[in-house]
Amino acid sequence: MEGEKEKVKIFYSWQSSYDERKNRFYIRDALTKAVTHLNEKQSTFIYEWDQATDYSSGSPDILATILAKISASQIVISDVTVIPQNGTPKNEFPNPNVMFELGFAVAKIGWGRIITLLNSSEGHGPKDLPFDINKQRVSLYNSNRDDGKKNLEKLLIFAIELITSNNPAYPNESDPAITEKIKRQSDINTLTGLMNYLDTNILDYYFEALPNIMYFDGSTCWESFRAIFKSSAFYLYDTTTFKILNNIYENWSQLVEAGQFFYDHHQNGLDYIFPGRKRYESSDAQMAWDVIGSLSMSLQMELASLIENLKNKFPEIDINKTNSEGRKDIIRSRP
Repeated sequence: MEGEKEKVKIFYSWQSSYDERKNRFYIRDALTKAVTHLNEKQSTFIYEWDQATDYSSGSPDILATILAKISASQIVISDVTVIPQNGTPKNEFPNPNVMFELGFAVAKIGWGRIITLLNSSEGHGPKDLPFDINKQRVSLYNSNRDDGKKNLEKLLIFAIELITSNNPAYPNESDPAITEKIKRQSDINTLTGLMNYLDTNILDYYFEALPNIMYFDGSTCWESFRAIFKSSAFYLYDTTTFKILNNIYENWSQLVEAGQFFYDHHQNGLDYIFPGRKRYESSDAQMAWDVIGSLSMSLQMELASLIENLKNKFPEIDINKTNSEGRKDIIRSRP
């Protein structure tokens, strides 16, 4: 039927070995909001998510039902958060049921259609995962952060949109050589998705004001950039653009880390200020000030390099349009 939406099925593979408020239900709530947002945002697809034996009548064979649902899905979300065994760190590993379902999903739909999530609130990261998983892209979220669920929602929206737009081949499909045109379109989709959460004009203002003031709007851009760039779904074929983005990520990470102990709330209740007196009271504060100042200048140059690179290599990406979208997200994130 003309105008009928294409259905995209998402299967959520959860585990209950951890505090369900921080994992199972936490991800469920963020996923529900992400799917609602996606369905309201566009008119091409209708997204539906499912889990375990939900919506199955009678007393079905649980394993058979789960495997059938995974096989029928276009996207699988797996919670690979590690769980402690007998309180011994060396015995920590992800939930075995999730691992089994993940392995089945890889065989049926491929890594390109899988979003792996890991709760970093207890200090875990990809390095704590089995070797055959930690080489894949793993998306981190932190249930201890006040904005953790909102950031997870953004991450899921981006990852689901990216998989849908790129439409990766299934393992059982023929594997023709990927043409440069397909690679380019994939990069355009990925970069547009990233830039839609940034406003380069606000970032110029943000970096120029450092280290004196750390504006809230710029920090919102950082949280979005970090979540998307480190998402398991983020991939670029263009190595030059990826290198620029990676430099931005590394320097921005260092900048945020350097200033985390020295900024106070601004009187406007929104931004943060680095009191000048602290520089004279502490050598650590002076060092942080110098580091932030140096990194902010580097980031201004790297941002300019990114914009120039996008204009030259990807003129299809309208920076003014993505800035407008990014500004909307920034405004929504204000308290």
